[in-house]
Amino acid sequence: MAIYNEHLKSTTTDIELLRIFSLSTEFQQISVRADEKSEIEALLDRVPIPIKEGPTDPSAKVNALLQVYISKLKLDGFSLIADMVYITQSAGRIMRSLFEMSLKKGWFTIAEKCLNFCKMIERRMWSAQSPLRQFKTLPEEIIRRLEKKDLSMDQLYELSSQELGVAVREPTYGKQIHQLVHTIPRLDLVTTVQPITRTLLRIDLTITPDFEWNEKYLGKSQIFWVFVIDGDGDNIIHYEQFLLKKRYSSEEHYITFTATISEPIPPQYYIKVISDRWISSESTQPISFRTLIPPDRYTTTELLDLQKLPISTLSSPFASVYENMGITYFNAIQTQVFNALYQTDNNTLVCAPTGTGKTLCAEIAILRELNKEHYGKIVYICPITEQIPYVLNSWKNSFGNILGKKVNVLVGDSADTNILAESDITISTPEQWDVISRRWKKLPLIQNTTLFIIDDLHMIGNSEYGPTLEIIVSRMRYISQQLKDVLHQEDKKIRLVGLSTSIANAKEVGEWMGCSHNTVFGFAPEVRPVPLEVNITGFEMKDFNSKMLSMTRPLYYSISRSEPKSPTIIFVPSRKISRNVVNDLISFSLNQDDSNYFLNCDLDQITSESEKYVSSKLLKGSITYGIGFYNDSLDTYEKEFVLRQYNSDNISMLVVDKDSCWNLPCRAHHVIVMGLLMTYI
Repeated sequence: MAIYNEHLKSTTTDIELLRIFSLSTEFQQISVRADEKSEIEALLDRVPIPIKEGPTDPSAKVNALLQVYISKLKLDGFSLIADMVYITQSAGRIMRSLFEMSLKKGWFTIAEKCLNFCKMIERRMWSAQSPLRQFKTLPEEIIRRLEKKDLSMDQLYELSSQELGVAVREPTYGKQIHQLVHTIPRLDLVTTVQPITRTLLRIDLTITPDFEWNEKYLGKSQIFWVFVIDGDGDNIIHYEQFLLKKRYSSEEHYITFTATISEPIPPQYYIKVISDRWISSESTQPISFRTLIPPDRYTTTELLDLQKLPISTLSSPFASVYENMGITYFNAIQTQVFNALYQTDNNTLVCAPTGTGKTLCAEIAILRELNKEHYGKIVYICPITEQIPYVLNSWKNSFGNILGKKVNVLVGDSADTNILAESDITISTPEQWDVISRRWKKLPLIQNTTLFIIDDLHMIGNSEYGPTLEIIVSRMRYISQQLKDVLHQEDKKIRLVGLSTSIANAKEVGEWMGCSHNTVFGFAPEVRPVPLEVNITGFEMKDFNSKMLSMTRPLYYSISRSEPKSPTIIFVPSRKISRNVVNDLISFSLNQDDSNYFLNCDLDQITSESEKYVSSKLLKGSITYGIGFYNDSLDTYEKEFVLRQYNSDNISMLVVDKDSCWNLPCRAHHVIVMGLLMTYI
């Protein structure tokens, strides 16, 4: 690999590529024997790609024998034949490794050359020869006649069987040649482009197979490489594999991916789809950007250097809600949005990173409403069902026990009307509120809503929650306008407060909600109370189990490089994988000098406690190594035990499945998400 990294360049030619191949350490033992020099010297003149080194250089021998193999030239010396067999056994693997390296470096020209050499070695033919040489059924003379015509693959494809027969001066072969030409995989491409941001594009690629599937030559499936290339054709913007199976060969296939784009916007990109096995099987589709209209540059709200407001700024007895929690000051973001939320009744949108206290911003708006002499119904929309119990318990303690207000959750049945009637603050999912708010003309309770808070508004782009969120927000704005214009209830206004993570189009979302310019706060993702460092490691295996298995060792090394015994949470896609990860972490820790690397307390102490509260054998065993896991397979006592040990720093490792992430009352110095781009996470 060191040799390849040293010599492989973005401008490498075919001559240099074969020279790099011949320098591989696999061929260090190959030498030039005295009786081989004359034959090697003759071969250097016969091979199609020139070789700079002399006949006494072992790398020249390796290079020449590879070309001899591809060209199907005859050798006289038995020793040369044996060396050629040894070289060609490794040739495909080495060229594949060079191809993978070129992909990683983003060099399309070199990657294409390496892939072509892989196919030429496998097919034992040069890419300049007729693609019909890949079939062994046509006579050599017929193929030579076609090569003399110098017809490209596209030209061959357009000719009829009669015209092909005339081209080779053998009409009886016309039909066979026509069938073979239409057996070589050929794909039609259609692309549509949509700008997501000024530097990111969404590309929808429609692939239509345009060939006749002959299982004798094509087997059950074919692999293709999809490349997005810059306008110069040198750099790879994006690449991925596409697998076409025989049973779907008559259908259209759709691939969606994102690609970066620089400023100034280039005139065009190219999409190129190349077969992994077949020579001259490639399709190219240009993507023109001449009519592309990128989104406007989005501006973020600057975090001002303000003096943090004390909790006592709230009217009494509201300040006691937070003083009992030990909160004495609002943070920087809460301080900046305080005036808009607590001093006005204007619609407001707050977009800030997760963990910056947006729920408290919602509470400030609620306290503003409760401070009125005659306040209406307060509705809080929570799209993530798993978060509702946490919010309910928190608000029952604060608004319920301290302020004496009734906080309830809609249950999604006929009792919802009664729940809404008796509640001061109502928590609901988008679906439940959608159902009950459809009858707003017949339900005065809906018309009596004066504060409508929508949390996680960024999920409006989610396929599951998005449409419903959009409907209920638009409906509440419509109801507010109807109360004013049609029913002439000027005193009734529904205030909308939206909470979201940082989004690029906060201004547009705020306008849609009816917010003024001064009440839209779109803070950048970097605005966080605690600085966040993000590292992403990619794994390209298609098989899910293989991909998750390959993540475990890098995961352990990532943990070991962090601060010793620092609290770490690992999120995994499923309960089964959490158990596998726990077992792997135990195995890795046993191979270290300190098998209790993740344990921060006395072993006997935690063992005795686990005997009291834990029935799971796996949890009993893992907890002694300082590793716990948290999912719905544990009962209540086991969950409380694991959280107690983790929050008290007795154990430093916690493995959590994705379904439990929303209501996990834990903090961590190091967070690892396995399978971040899995479709079901």
